[in-house]
Parts: sequence; structure tokens; C-alpha cells
Amino acid sequence: MIIEELIDHQNHTSTQLEKEIGQLRIIISHAPGNLFWKSRTGQYLGCNQSVLDMHGLNHQSDFVGKTVYDFYDKDHADEITAKDQLVFEGDQPVLMEEVGYDKWGKQSIYLTRKIPLHNTQGEVTGLIGISLDITAQKTVDRLVKREEIQRKVIQKLKTIAGSLSHEIRTPLAAIRMGLLLLKQFFSSARQDPAQITYESLEHQEHWVERLIDKVDTGTALINIQLKNMATERINTDDFIVGDLSQWVKQSVETFPFEDVSLRQKVHLEVCSEARIVGDPLLTQHVIWNLLNNAFHFIKETGRGEIFIVVERIADNYVLRFKDTAKGMSRKEATQVFEQFYTNRSGGCGLGLHFCQLVMEAYQGRIECRAQEGLYTEFLLFFPKETVFGLESLRLETKELQV
Repeated sequence: MIIEELIDHQNHTSTQLEKEIGQLRIIISHAPGNLFWKSRTGQYLGCNQSVLDMHGLNHQSDFVGKTVYDFYDKDHADEITAKDQLVFEGDQPVLMEEVGYDKWGKQSIYLTRKIPLHNTQGEVTGLIGISLDITAQKTVDRLVKREEIQRKVIQKLKTIAGSLSHEIRTPLAAIRMGLLLLKQFFSSARQDPAQITYESLEHQEHWVERLIDKVDTGTALINIQLKNMATERINTDDFIVGDLSQWVKQSVETFPFEDVSLRQKVHLEVCSEARIVGDPLLTQHVIWNLLNNAFHFIKETGRGEIFIVVERIADNYVLRFKDTAKGMSRKEATQVFEQFYTNRSGGCGLGLHFCQLVMEAYQGRIECRAQEGLYTEFLLFFPKETVFGLESLRLETKELQV
């Protein structure tokens, strides 16, 4: 009786086990992706239906016992075997991308995870691999990347257009003012030729020379912008040792003020001989940007003065540029150097960002402090010495002064 019960229990257990194994085989066979397992010597021990379809096989018996060399050329098979060895020797799961073929023979990209299999003694006896075809995802990624590149190119073109417009605006304003004065002179001379004197012609010649200078300045600024946009950094190859105080003075003197009253709003105080390494045209670019912004808000509010101070503090020369027009909030003061950020109508958000790039190229920095309704102050820190070719620049400057 007991023996019969044991036999019945064993038969029931065997039947249940066979049923579960059958269910497991069905699950494995219909598992998504490619599922396979192999011995440490490389022989396949089993797979799911997707693997059979991929290789054009009908039954497991057509697959079991074969190796990668039965399905791929030697170079491809050697590559797969080498990756398998990483799993066997490292005894760690490995995630990799592999090139294979789908069931239509089309080359595909697979994301494969291979996991070591162990015996009861803990020894690595083989591996199980799960591969998912990610060819479509890769295609999408490439398209997204291509769209991102195109977006950046478009953004770059917008930057160039905005920057060139920004840089040429000031020289054009000066040229326009000069041409209007010339037009006024010739109009008066046509009505009364007797008023044409040597002194008046000399004065007009002076204006023509100034216009030529403005054209040259505008061209130089545009060339600088184009060159720096091409490299996405400020070119320091042509930096020289110069006097910051003199560069600032010259920048203010050559700025195209719309009228004398605006020039009278600029108060300049500089220390004697503030020697730095940099570029006078880039320095002018920075000063002109700050002047343009300050005058915009002075005209907008109908009030304000500009104070420019160059002083020495510790190992830096500091340029303080302060206007008392409308000021700004502390939050705005932290954002003004961001590319494309602007708090003024008609602005493109490029000027102060480029000023920051210039100061970084000088190995200095620029900061903004402000109080809304009262003032905006920019502090520009210029190091007295820099690490790029300072001695050779000093020698070059000395030879020019002889």
C-alpha cells in the first residue's frame, strides 16, 4: 500500500515536472529577442524560436551542438568567441553591442547581455545570452543626432547674424553721423560757395579720415567675431603687452557719441601704466559694448551718468564701469552674461557674453553688481601677468618702443 502510494506520488511529481518543463520550453521559445545558451567550449545547448528563425532552422536538433563558426565567417566568429571568453574568464555578466543578421539576412545591431552559468561547485561551465535588435533605435538615434547637429548649425548661423549686426551697428552709427555732417556742409556750400575756406575743407578732410577709421574698425570687429566663432574661443595668438589705461582712454575717445552731451556724461579716471597682456581692439570691443548698453538705458530713463575707473588692486588691474541709469535686479545681474539673454529692447544677448569670453581669454573675469533703480556696475579684473608667452611679448613690445 505504501509502495503504491509512493509510486503514484512519484508519477504525479514526474507528470507535474514534465508539465512545468513543457511550459518553460514554451516560454523560452516565445521569449522576445534572441535567447541562447552554450557550453564553455562554445557548443550551443539550446535557443528560442527567434534564434532558429534567424539562422533559417526548423528544429532545436539543427542548432544544438553547433558553434558560431557554423553560422558566421571566421573573422566574425573569432570576434564573438573573444567576447565570450571575457564572460568565462571574468565570471561576470557583460553587456555589449554586436553586429549580426536578422532572419532576412539583413545586417543588424544587437544589444547583448551574456551571463555566466555555473555548476554545483561554482565553476563556470557556459553562458546564457539575450540579444535585442536595436537597429531601429540606432537609426532613430542617428536621426536625432543629425537633427541636433542641424539645430546647432541653425543656431550658429543665427548667432553669427546677430553678432555681426551687433558689431557693425556702432561703426555704422558713426559713419551715418559723419555723412550727415558732410551732406550739411555741401548743402551750405552750394547755397553760398564763398563760405568754402581752406580751414573748412581741412575740417571735412578730418571727418572723411574719421569715417575711414570707423569703416576699418567695423571691418576689424567683424573679422574678429567671424574668426572667434569659427574656433568657439578667443584667439590669443596676436596678444601683446599693452597699457590698459591707454586702451580704455582710446576706446572712449573713438566711441561714436551721438552728441556732445552724451560725451559729457562719461567720467574717466585711470591709473598710470596698467600693463596687461591682451588686444587693444578686443578691449575697445568690451568698452564699446558697455557704453552702448549704458547709453541705451540712460536714453530710456532720461537720467544717469557713466563712471569708468581703472585702478590697481593686489595682483590685478580692475576696471570699474558704472552707470546710474536704471540699474537691475540681482537676479538679472547673474544672467546678463548668458548667451542670448537680454534685458533691453532690440538686444540680441551677445555683447556681454562675448565680453565674458574676452575676459576669460585675458585670464581675468567680469562681474556684475547692481541695485534696481540706482545703478549697474561691471567689474573687470585683468591679471598683471599671464602664462602664455609673457616674456616674448615683453621683448616684442620693448623692440617696438625703441
